[in-house]
Amino acid sequence: MNAGVNSVRLFSLLVAALALSAVLPAAAFAGPPSHHPGATPPQTQHTIQGPLMYVSGRICKGNEGEYILRDDSDSGLFWLDDQQLAARYLGKQVSVTGILDAANNLIRILNIRSAD
Repeated sequence: MNAGVNSVRLFSLLVAALALSAVLPAAAFAGPPSHHPGATPPQTQHTIQGPLMYVSGRICKGNEGEYILRDDSDSGLFWLDDQQLAARYLGKQVSVTGILDAANNLIRILNIRSAD
C-alpha cells in the first residue's frame, strides 16, 4: 500500500513539475548565473560611511605599538584600519586615500602610496 501511495505522490510531483516548466521561463530553473571568462567578478558590497579623505603624512608607531598616520601639519593623528599595510610604510612619507570614521579618528584605507 505504501508503494502505491508513493507512486501517486511521485506522479503528482511529476505533473506539477511539467506544468511549472510550461508556465515559467527556462531561466527560472537555470540556477545562479555562471562566471564567464573575461567577465568581471561580482563585487561584494561593503558599507563604509564617512567623508572621503586625502591625507599626506608619515607612518609612525603609537604608544601601544599601533601604526598611525601623523599628517603633514603635525597636528593630526589618525589610526589606520589596515595595520599590516601601514607597517610596510613605517617611517615613510605617504599619501593615503580613505574613509574617515570620525567617531574613532580612524581612516579606513582605500589606497596608500609612498610619497618619498
